[in-house]
Amino acid sequence: MDRHAKEKRQLQERIPHVTTQYRPAPGVAAQPIPHCVFTAGWLRDYNAALGVPTPRPGTAASVAEQAAWPTPGTDAELLESGVTPADILAHAQDYGLWARNNLAQLNGLLDLQKKD
Repeated sequence: MDRHAKEKRQLQERIPHVTTQYRPAPGVAAQPIPHCVFTAGWLRDYNAALGVPTPRPGTAASVAEQAAWPTPGTDAELLESGVTPADILAHAQDYGLWARNNLAQLNGLLDLQKKD
């Protein structure tokens, strides 16, 4: 798990480099990455695909939490979510760390079972 955390830290250090500039072709100077838009509907569906529960009606969900779950088919789902490519990459790193740690724990349990 320590190795996984170290690898995640190394990846985090590279996020600004790989999400702010690009080369349109080999040998061409790096340029700023064009603005990338993820809509609120995209964010809603991304979260739903990961099993993130929607805020329940009547709960004290923040305005931002409510905005991340626009009703399908409404104009609100086409608004810019504010999520950036760096945010997506950071989330993938967190999710990957979680998955890799779970796999290490599962393998540890399976190893214990084999010993018994």
